[in-house]
Amino acid sequence: MKITGIQQIMETYKANRVKKTGAVDKVSKKDEVAFSSIGKDFQTALKAVSQAPDLRMDKVQELQQKMQLGTYTVDAKDAADKMVERIFDAKI
Repeated sequence: MKITGIQQIMETYKANRVKKTGAVDKVSKKDEVAFSSIGKDFQTALKAVSQAPDLRMDKVQELQQKMQLGTYTVDAKDAADKMVERIFDAKI
């Protein structure tokens, strides 16, 4: 058996080979993060809120004492205003 044109076939394979690239230089940059002033303000506010107690115990104790003594009174108009305000806030 005689195979002819082998040189042409070899040239075709050489042309289709992927050439290796040289070594890549290492970059010594580090990732950076920059926060806007709004983000910094938000973080400061969030930290302050997280450190504040959920209950103002001085107010709670004052109200408990007034209730025990029977001197705690609620203004009906203020209570009604708050109820109406909450209803309108819930609908919006």
